[in-house]
Amino acid sequence: MEQNITKNYENRRYNYTYPTAPQYPYNNTQSTYKHNIQSPPSYNIASLPPPPIIDRSQLFEEFCDEYEISRKFVEKIAMLSDFNIVFIIDDSGSMKTPLDNNSKFETRWDELKNIVKISIRLATIFNKNGIDLQFLNRKGHENVKSYNNVEHLFNPAPFGRTPLTEKFNQVIRKYTPLSKQVLVVIATDGIPTNKYGYPDIKEFRDALIEKNHSKFYVSFLACSDQKEDIGYLNKLDKKVPNVDTIDDYISELREVRKKQGRNFSYTIGDHVVRLLLGPICKEMDQLDEKKLILKCHIL
Repeated sequence: MEQNITKNYENRRYNYTYPTAPQYPYNNTQSTYKHNIQSPPSYNIASLPPPPIIDRSQLFEEFCDEYEISRKFVEKIAMLSDFNIVFIIDDSGSMKTPLDNNSKFETRWDELKNIVKISIRLATIFNKNGIDLQFLNRKGHENVKSYNNVEHLFNPAPFGRTPLTEKFNQVIRKYTPLSKQVLVVIATDGIPTNKYGYPDIKEFRDALIEKNHSKFYVSFLACSDQKEDIGYLNKLDKKVPNVDTIDDYISELREVRKKQGRNFSYTIGDHVVRLLLGPICKEMDQLDEKKLILKCHIL
């Protein structure tokens, strides 16, 4: 007993503890058990290098040079930084329709993919969160910062109907609580349909009219030159605040040059800029209606 007390004292004195489990037979002889007490291994944690600084002004300059953006538009593009940008993409079966010989793309779907690719590159210069992609008949993707990351979403051929009203209402509900204004870009080639496949233009028009016009700006890209398919979009353009509609690139090029002169430069890059800024900057909207005077402001 006395020996145990002494040992306990020594343990406390030198901060040394004998093992207590498992219990081994003890023969009243001095234990030869020795602990190999070591300090925790030291680790030399190398500090990670800081993330590279992105020179957005250089990216923007490169973008404008590559896509030959008109200098008349350049100073307005920074307005995109004030918005969350959401694309609603019509991937219904009619998007497989071939284009005429004036286009370098085979189908409406191919042309749309190119527009989306350019839009992502431009939007991410001003919005580090990228853009959100929503489809009518397939799964979408949020915070898209590179087309390469979502290219696989476009690989399946277009299919299905055009439930545009349902998808638009979903977007409105989702983004209403957010503080930033929202730019909704809708690319479609036909009349919206309900879940039974019947046209529901009235329901879609009502959804547009009921939106918060100071928060949601809507830009339509008409992916068809057939008036019976997209004629309703031009009517919405005239009746609903902060809504703009532009045609496919070839059709829009003809319309713009009618008003601005046949030598007026209007590249595919200009077309994308106008798609994104049309409902925000009314002068962009009116590029195919009267002579160019840019004095943009957000209402």
